[in-house]
Amino acid sequence: MGKPTLPSMELERSMNLQVHVMTVEETLRHSAVIDKLDDERRTKLHNLIKWAKEMQISFIRDLQEIYKSTGLESLRKEIEKQSKFLKQFTKSIDAILKQELELEALDDNTREYLIDYAVMTRENLKEDNSRLEREIILRKVSYD
Repeated sequence: MGKPTLPSMELERSMNLQVHVMTVEETLRHSAVIDKLDDERRTKLHNLIKWAKEMQISFIRDLQEIYKSTGLESLRKEIEKQSKFLKQFTKSIDAILKQELELEALDDNTREYLIDYAVMTRENLKEDNSRLEREIILRKVSYD
């Protein structure tokens, strides 16, 4: 085989780029699978936190009923303490969970954009490769 020509070298370079783009695309798809599993974990966490808040409200109601029937002052103080804790916890956890969901949406959108961009780039490289192959063949035919 003879010395490589400029178009054949360009074709080789373009094909190598296409392989790299395909690697990025597959890595992003893998990341999307991991993200889906993380979304399922997050849903479970949100449900668990919701359940914990509901249980805390139920415990406070139970304590209030006991206080109403017994009149124990120490129980009233415990109810106030539990209510204050629940209010602070709910405010904090709700803000964090909201922010987490917003960041996750941004992450998902960015990943999808990168996957689409990698697919488009790969397709463009394939078209460029085909044009170069055509040029190489035409040059080879015209030299013969």
